[in-house]
Amino acid sequence: MLCILGDSHTIAIREALLERQRAAPDGPLADVRAAQLDHGYKLLEPLHRVADDGAVELLGERARGFFSKAVAPTPARFERSDPRRFVFVLGFHPSSAMLAKNWARHTCSIDDAGAKMYVTRAATAALVADFTRNVLRFYEDLQRAEVRFSVAACCPLPRSFLEHTQTAEQRGRETLAFHARFEASFAAELEARAIPCHLPPPEVYNPGEGTLREALVAKKKPGDYHGNVAYGHLMLDNILSQL
Repeated sequence: MLCILGDSHTIAIREALLERQRAAPDGPLADVRAAQLDHGYKLLEPLHRVADDGAVELLGERARGFFSKAVAPTPARFERSDPRRFVFVLGFHPSSAMLAKNWARHTCSIDDAGAKMYVTRAATAALVADFTRNVLRFYEDLQRAEVRFSVAACCPLPRSFLEHTQTAEQRGRETLAFHARFEASFAAELEARAIPCHLPPPEVYNPGEGTLREALVAKKKPGDYHGNVAYGHLMLDNILSQL
């Protein structure tokens, strides 16, 4: 069984998966499961414990409930040498770090470094390692339990999101620069731990820039930052092709 679990960026993948399962109930994806465990910011908190038998158990009540509902009516835990295969959509979303007040005085955009203090790549890497420390501990303990898993990135930033969140203190290109730096830094953390990751495929980007094509944006509210079901299909294909 393949289980795709994570934050709200799992929703588009889940919607795409359900469309395919409805079209082919007995098809090759019949045993695949996908579910959002909780909001991204909640999953940055300590989210697990290691049991006496070495299994990894989820802590949050909401995450435990969604895990048991989506995967199986069993305890929300990852057994040692678990026979299931997991993909986690967790860790790549900058969440509150992306629009923090600090960016009124600091920037990752070299074009804006004259008016603000420039944040180096090394400093960003240290920020990302600290910001995602609980997620990384979760992944490390899964490795010790010999659980098979990989990690999928969230979608790129849509241009509409950058326009909606832009302020006099923080331009859209600055947010985009930080997001790209965050993705690269977290991917490096995974690579250092020999954890495979699935980045968005090239076809989801606007040509010549790092933004998500508007046709792939889930426009449920102004400035939304999620992919739609069409994006979910592309990302699901990308994940399956790399497993």
